[in-house]
Amino acid sequence: MKAKIFNSVDITEVPAKIQEMLDSVGETLKKICKMNATSCHVLNLDMDKSKNVECAVEAITTTKILLAEADQALTDSLDLVSGYRSYVKNKEEEAAKKELLSKALEDQQRQAKIPVKIKDTGTPQSPDAPITKEILEKLAELSNANEG
Repeated sequence: MKAKIFNSVDITEVPAKIQEMLDSVGETLKKICKMNATSCHVLNLDMDKSKNVECAVEAITTTKILLAEADQALTDSLDLVSGYRSYVKNKEEEAAKKELLSKALEDQQRQAKIPVKIKDTGTPQSPDAPITKEILEKLAELSNANEG
C-alpha cells in the first residue's frame, strides 16, 4: 500500500521538482530494462527446471511493479505540470489585464489633456418665419388630440 506525501515548495521551484521526479522515472525505466533483459536471459535457460521458471516469474513480476511505479510517478508529474500550467496561464492573463489597464489609463490621461473644441456660431439667430397665433393654435389642437 502506498501513501501520497505532499511537500510545499515555492512556486518557482516547481519545474525543478518535476525535473527531479522525471529523472527518478528515468532511473526506474533503466531498472525496468535490466529486469526485462534478466527475464529474457532466464527464458533462454532450461525452462524444464522449476527454479528457472520461478526466476522468470519473479523477474517479470518485478518489471511489472517497476512499471506501475513509473506510471504513478509520471501521473504525479503530469498533475504537477498541469497545475503549474494553470498558474502560468493565470499569471499571463493578469499581466495582460494590467497592461490593458495601463494603456487605458494612459489614453484617458492623454485625452484629458486635449482641449475640446466648441464651435462658436456667434449670437443666436431668430427663426426665419415668426411663430404666429395660428401656429400656436394648431400646436394646442394637436396636443389635445394626442391626449384624447
